[in-house]
Amino acid sequence: MQRQQNQIASLQTQLDKVDEELDKLTSVYSPYRGKVRRVKILGQNERSITAEVTLDIRGGKKRNE
Repeated sequence: MQRQQNQIASLQTQLDKVDEELDKLTSVYSPYRGKVRRVKILGQNERSITAEVTLDIRGGKKRNE
């Protein structure tokens, strides 16, 4: 029982760390409206991930910003 409680506490600590990192992520906005059809990870290092996002913009309109 004690071992299980230690594992739960450890997992909760890891989850808290992941939540903190998610809060630090930068959002990227597109000048186009549409639905994300595909996300392809091109590479990553310790601090960043490079991704290619494919949007379906059929029927969408360009944002005015």
